This record gives sequence, C-alpha cells and structure tokens, in this order.
Amino acid sequence: MRCPYCGHENESFRRYCAECGALLPKEGEEAPDGLAGTDVAGFDDPDATQVVPRDAAGGADGLRGQDGAAGHDADETVLKPLPVHSTMRGADARWAEAKAEANVHAAAEDIRARGRQGGQDAPDDDERDGRRWVPLAIGVTMGIVAVIFLLLAVGMCSSGPTTSNVATTLDAETEAAQTEAATTEAATTETAQVSVRGSLGEYSWDELGQIADLIAAAPTRDEAVSIAEEYHLLNEDGSCTGDTKQVTLADGTQASFAVADVYHDDVADGSSASGKAGITFIATTCPAAHAMSDENTNGGGWEASGLRAWLNSDDGMLGDLPEDLRAQVVPVSKLTNNAGNTLSTSDVTATTDYLWVPSVKEVVGDVDWLWSSDADNSSAYNAVMNAEGEQYLCFQGLGLSNAGDNDSLQLTSASGDACSWWLRSSSASVSDHLRYVDEDGDASRFGDATDEHGVAFGFCL
Repeated sequence: MRCPYCGHENESFRRYCAECGALLPKEGEEAPDGLAGTDVAGFDDPDATQVVPRDAAGGADGLRGQDGAAGHDADETVLKPLPVHSTMRGADARWAEAKAEANVHAAAEDIRARGRQGGQDAPDDDERDGRRWVPLAIGVTMGIVAVIFLLLAVGMCSSGPTTSNVATTLDAETEAAQTEAATTEAATTETAQVSVRGSLGEYSWDELGQIADLIAAAPTRDEAVSIAEEYHLLNEDGSCTGDTKQVTLADGTQASFAVADVYHDDVADGSSASGKAGITFIATTCPAAHAMSDENTNGGGWEASGLRAWLNSDDGMLGDLPEDLRAQVVPVSKLTNNAGNTLSTSDVTATTDYLWVPSVKEVVGDVDWLWSSDADNSSAYNAVMNAEGEQYLCFQGLGLSNAGDNDSLQLTSASGDACSWWLRSSSASVSDHLRYVDEDGDASRFGDATDEHGVAFGFCL
C-alpha cells in the first residue's frame, strides 16, 4: 500500500505508514479529502500553512477535541504552520512532511478518543511500551521461580539420607532421654509411695517389699546400701542397725528378725535385674527346734536334709508365716556342701530356697581349723567350708571367733531360754556330723544329724 502522503510503499496489512506514520486508506478507498495524487514536489513555500480539511463527522480524520466532542463544522479548515525540518529531502518534501505530521497526530488523537468513548483512556506510547514488557517480565519471573524450585528439589534429594540420619539420631537421642526420664520418674514415684520410717519395725512387709525392689534394682552395691540407709534399714556408715521386726507365726509363736544384709543373695527366679535380692533377714530368736535329718547321716548334705524340706513346705515353717510376709519372700540360691564327707569344693552346689539356715562361712567368715579326725586334710576341709557363701553384713565387725565363744551369737528359744541353733554345713571329714552354734555362741561345734537344735532361719525380699 503506497502512502498518499510520503509515497512510501507499505505492506498491505499495515494501517499506518511505516515511514511517516500517517493513517493509510483502506483498500479501494481514496486518500482523505482528495489529497491523494497531489504533486508534493511542486510545493515549495516554507511559510505556507497546512490546510487540514474536516471530515463529515466534524474532525479531520476523526480528530476531536480533548473532551471527545466534534471540533469544527465540516466546511471549516484548520490552518497550521508547516514546520521547517533541518533534515528535509529538499524544499518540495516539506509539504509532505507537514501533512504526515498532521495525520500522525490525528491518528493518535483518534485512538485516544475512541478509548475514552469506551470508558477508558487510550494508552500513550509509554504505556504501550510498558505493557509490551509485562508478558516478558512475567515469563522471566516464572522462570526464576522454576529454577529456584528445581535447585531446592535437587538439594533435598542429595541431602535426604544425611537429613534422615540426623533426624533418626535426634529421634533416638530424644527417645533415650525420654526413656531415662520416665525411668527416673517411675523410680521416684515408687520411692515416694513408701514414706521413710524411723526404724525397721515401723514398716509393713508390703512396704519393705517395695524398698527391697528399689535396692535390688540398684546398679551397684554402694547405691543399694545408700537406699537402705535412706530408709533407716542400715546406719549412716552402712552397718546394720540391730533393729528387729516381730512376726507372729500361725501357732501364735513370736519370732524377731533383723536385716542381715542388702544386695547380697542371688535370686533364683530371675525377678531382679541385678540378679540380687534386695534385703536379707535372719531370725534373732529361735522360734522352733528341729532335727537336721531323720537318719544319722550327712549324706546329700543340706540339699537332702529333712530340715530344708520342712522349712520350705506349706506344711512346715513356710506355711506358718503370716500371709503378708510370705507374699514378699523370694527364692534365692544357697551354696552348700551337698555331698557330706568330701575333700572337693566341686561338691559345693546351689539349692533354691525360700527359707534356709546360714552356713558357717556366712556367720563367722573364713575358717582355718585343725580337723582332729583327719588333720592331714585340714586345708581341703577348710576350703570346702569356705566355699559356702559369703559372710553377712550383720556379723561383720563383731570380732567373732570362728572357734570359740561369741556373746553376739547367743540366741534364745521362743520360751526365752538359751539355745543352740543349726548351721547348714556338713562336717566334711566325717559322714554323720553337721555344724551348729552352741549356747555360748561357738560356731565350731558339730553333732549328729538326728539331734534337735534351734532353727534361726533366714529369708530374702
């Protein structure tokens, strides 16, 4: 399409001239107001005015006033000085340039006017340029966001195992901390359930059972002793208090028991995490008398003895205990010479007992006797005797003699009379004797298995 104002050949689809910006006539339409075909080369007066004819609508090429109303009547013309350009392509081009400029302004005003009529201002050049950048800016922004998400995704994938491991470690540490706190809280709560009493006799057997559980759960003996001290079951220096607790047996007989030790005996039923029984008690009186066996022999030792069977029978002493005490007693393993006449420590084996009488070693400690029946093998017999457990705390520090009288080992019967009392140790040098403590507290005495002596038995909680 040839521009009727500047002569520039434009593509057929263009509405405005690419060279001068003038509004191009539609195909088959003449140039506005008969300007088409004007010989622009013959117009050379620089001081002339431009004659801009009006169209029938009242505006040159649609040009209107600022308010969108018609400017002049159709007959009127607008006289506009022609600008003088320093870059004219000759004097004859000035008229064409002036005409083009007028049409450019007319076209711009026409666009604005149409926009106002539609309820909005037509965009100027800056606005149109700005709007052209909006899609580009949005695209760039979305691209940047996509790249950021991609980087984050890659980072999460690459760091996943490490993060997981850290999280797992933290979870493990947190779980361990929570478990420890719960254990401590449970122990504290359990401890709080038992009020500290002034002495042993003020506790019930149920309370003593709970304290025994706390002691048995201690990781070391020192900590177990500390718990016993806290509850006044031991003195502040860890020694035995000598306090006793009275027990009434089924036949009405009164017996008294003292704390012999804590964390000493090995439980036989796996009921303790440490493997230890919490508290060991031993009678301080002899509530009954009984023979060691019906036959005068130590064959089979403590394991085969009639005294052991009677103590642990429901028809015997175990059945005579008050129900609240019996409910707290736990079975323990006791080491004893269960052969009788022997020179070998391999004959010292364990039995499981609820009730038992102590061995020579558990009372007076190690022995170093001269065995008159077989002096040459005295060391072997002593070794067998010394393998039967460990001395209890209540007998330590008393300055006991293992072959002489001991006032602290003198006990009385239920009637209050001085009495001798059985030990579970066989006399290893002969086949018919067992050891006992006489009325004067001498633990080196021996007698026939059929003899009756007092029974100062022990048990564990």
